[in-house]
Amino acid sequence: MLARQYNMAGNERITPPPISALIQAANLFGCDIYIKSEQHRINVKSYDELQSGIQRQRKFLIFYFDGADEKEADVKFRKILGI
Repeated sequence: MLARQYNMAGNERITPPPISALIQAANLFGCDIYIKSEQHRINVKSYDELQSGIQRQRKFLIFYFDGADEKEADVKFRKILGI
């Protein structure tokens, strides 16, 4: 399992990608991709979970990649998030 923390508010010039881009990217991979917050686990492949859960997040998001293609998924998400 890989865990990556992304600073979503660190650079004002960077606009976070739309939720649809995150979902489409996540669905390219077989591994589980989720964001973990205080007591919630938000499935990035689920529009409903992502839409309601990501609104509660602030500056940092920690993405977890768990599965056979987790490294490839991490690379894709770094590109999408401009890291």
